[in-house]
Amino acid sequence: MKTVITLQRLEHQGELQIKLEFAYNIDVKDFVKRFPGVKWSQTNTCFYVLYSAKNLHDLFGYLQTGGYYVDYSAFKAVSKPKLSTPKIERPEGKQLYRELSPEHKQLLKDFTTYLHGKRMSQSTVSGYGHFILRFLAKVNL
Repeated sequence: MKTVITLQRLEHQGELQIKLEFAYNIDVKDFVKRFPGVKWSQTNTCFYVLYSAKNLHDLFGYLQTGGYYVDYSAFKAVSKPKLSTPKIERPEGKQLYRELSPEHKQLLKDFTTYLHGKRMSQSTVSGYGHFILRFLAKVNL
């Protein structure tokens, strides 16, 4: 019976990796270690290699030539998994607006009116307006 090596997604050191899982066997371990770029993670207690479509394809072929069954179902029909991103805290908009000078408040109003005139979506107007608000708040100091 062929040894099964499972390939899974792993986020490690801020990058997406390919995790290799298999029942411990010294021969399998030595074979896996010979693949270019394979590293051991003490934190995750597994072997891994940097994720790329090429690495996934090459690793799959390499393991098959070694006579192993490769389970890569975690990668099927998924282009590239997303890394988790930290939520960015925005300063309170109402407080920043209250602290603006009357001239800067008028500039912000004119800018958002211009964006509405260009038929921008409300989401775009809000996002751009917030960036300008933050800029004007810094200039206002």
